Amino acid sequence: WELGLQKAFEFMRRFVNFRKDPRVDFAGWGLSEIPAETFEKSLVGRITKLNFEDNRVSVLPVEIDRMSSLEHLALDRNLLEALPNTIGHLARLETLSVTSNLLSAFPDKMRHMDSLRILSLQGNRLTAL
Repeated sequence: WELGLQKAFEFMRRFVNFRKDPRVDFAGWGLSEIPAETFEKSLVGRITKLNFEDNRVSVLPVEIDRMSSLEHLALDRNLLEALPNTIGHLARLETLSVTSNLLSAFPDKMRHMDSLRILSLQGNRLTAL
């Protein structure tokens, strides 16, 4: 990365402060994990769209439930084997896309997500929902 991760997150903090509808896109960055800085207190309540497609992420942190404004979460083409139950606490989540991962199970708590309108699960190892 030309800017380095620290500068990228500094840019993200400033970006979120000046946008009405904050969106964060880390698609194709080659990340093996979602950086802890993504869940900083100053950011989590403002981000509405989070894109981590085309990386090597194997774990979605349980802290994902801190993103109270999150409406769209894209995690396509990663190495996710499971989703944390805490994802079910995202009351505003409308779109969840986790195509082409290694998911074999689906969190029970997601069955009660009334706001979820689009769920993309193709290309996983799921045998039942």
